[in-house]
Amino acid sequence: MFAAGPVDSSNPPSYSDPGYGHSAKPDGNVSQAPSADRAPVFPVSVGISAAVPLSRRWTLAAGLEYTQRAGAVVQSAAGSSSAQSVTLHYLGVPLDLHCYLNPDDRLRVWLGGGLKAEKAIHVTGAAPLRDPVLCSWNLQAGADLRVLPGVRIYLSPALTRYLNHSAYAVSWDERSNFSLRAGLSFDLK
Repeated sequence: MFAAGPVDSSNPPSYSDPGYGHSAKPDGNVSQAPSADRAPVFPVSVGISAAVPLSRRWTLAAGLEYTQRAGAVVQSAAGSSSAQSVTLHYLGVPLDLHCYLNPDDRLRVWLGGGLKAEKAIHVTGAAPLRDPVLCSWNLQAGADLRVLPGVRIYLSPALTRYLNHSAYAVSWDERSNFSLRAGLSFDLK
């Protein structure tokens, strides 16, 4: 949960800076507002990607990914509180590089990393985002198992670090997050 901290009057926020527990009046004075707690919900992503082998061990993958982030902004003041539902929809383009540790086995293991740019395509229940485009890098490890000729199932935990973020994006002000990816891959050669 996020709780508003003390106000730094030497660097006042913008006039309508939602969720930070303070606001600047039109005359420039900073006033303390009711505190705001955020209740995040795990983001959900779906996507498709294609990988090109660079060598026997290395592949370069690019794709398109949709992510929905949702939660509630809870405002509380003088014994009363109200919650506002917030939903963000992003469209992202990931670019990943994988190194297979055992490229020819039925069970393959890889290490990788990459970059992703995400654009907010729709926001409900909140003021417009200050940073509608998110940029991130990730580190990942994974394994895939050949279940049929040309068909594999995979599981890949990843650590993502966002380079920029806004008040309502990126798990409510958390710049780093952990994800677990799973799915099917098809060999089209």
